[in-house]
Amino acid sequence: MLFKERAIKLLTTNQRLTHEEAVALAKKLAEKARGRIHEGEILNRQPDETIQEIVDSGLVRALQPLRFHGHELMFDTLVDTTIEMAKANPASGWCYTLLLVHQWMLAGWPEEAQREIWSANPDANIATAFASPKDGKIERVEGGYRISGIWPYSSGVYHSEWVMVTAYAPAPDDEGRQVRTMFLVPREEYEILDDWKVTGLRASGSNSLVVKDAFVPDYRTVNIEKWSEEGISPGMAVNPGPQYQLPLSSAIPTCLVSAVFGATIGAYELYVENVKSKMASGLLDPSKTAHVQHRISEMSATLDALDGLIRKSLALLRSGSALTKRDKVRLLRNYAYIARSCSKIADEIFQYSGSSALYDSTLSQLYWRDIKTMSMHGQLNFDAASLAYGSYELGITN
Repeated sequence: MLFKERAIKLLTTNQRLTHEEAVALAKKLAEKARGRIHEGEILNRQPDETIQEIVDSGLVRALQPLRFHGHELMFDTLVDTTIEMAKANPASGWCYTLLLVHQWMLAGWPEEAQREIWSANPDANIATAFASPKDGKIERVEGGYRISGIWPYSSGVYHSEWVMVTAYAPAPDDEGRQVRTMFLVPREEYEILDDWKVTGLRASGSNSLVVKDAFVPDYRTVNIEKWSEEGISPGMAVNPGPQYQLPLSSAIPTCLVSAVFGATIGAYELYVENVKSKMASGLLDPSKTAHVQHRISEMSATLDALDGLIRKSLALLRSGSALTKRDKVRLLRNYAYIARSCSKIADEIFQYSGSSALYDSTLSQLYWRDIKTMSMHGQLNFDAASLAYGSYELGITN
């Protein structure tokens, strides 16, 4: 079904998914995505069928407000459905979680921007580019901005109709002051560079995009410094649900770490199945697997502990209470610790998978490459997160 046809239908027959229904749908989509894992590597992006299935399932609107035909679910649904997708196909899980969280982000923008996009197409896919632009030029003009630049690392940009790009820009009320600002740009005003030639997460299609002298009206901008640091965004007034009252910096890493965690569970399950297969075929003597058994026990215990840390973090996001400074640094510590721990598990699995895991045709090396790449994301950096938490805990001020 075409995006436009589906949007028209949803305007009259919207049905809200429950958390359980969303997870069940994600499991079905994950099995299909599993079968396209090598195709994505070849394409250097997600296959069109995978993205279309996510849209057609209704899951892309999991965190979208009810008033715009979304399901207005909590971050628990984002995490649990992402885990299912990433277990089966790490890059699909990565692109899936970003598609969903970008809908949540749009709910924080001025209402006019929300209406412009969702009234035309409730299923509109949105990409982001948080990194600073190369050759960026941001000029304040009447009614908005003119922007130019090259923005890297835009996962899933091939399948998106809009993109949110970030840069320092003159403040609307004080042009002498530069503020970190996000701009919402339609597909016809940016070009995609085919430059995602990388070692890991190839199928995310995280290419750079080029914007040339595009006009962005004020209603399609948001101050992300205020949203991240003060927890204030324009959309909070019109979307009062607790999931829309969260600071950007406390919410965004949730989607990233759920993909890393899901992929690591997938790598662990693959490792266990490979060991069983070797024993069944006679390549591995069960009486000589004590070291393997110890390794599996330790890795599974670590994964269970990390799951508990994820649930503890979700409880904070779900509480509806304003996050304190302690809450914020604790969340960032949790996210980064989970990612670092998953990276270590991936290393151990790959290290002890045997030389056959080195072949490009194997899933072992693909999971290892993708998990390492995902865990390197700037918002999951443990050095930065541990410094923020440690200094707060000790009362050290910079």
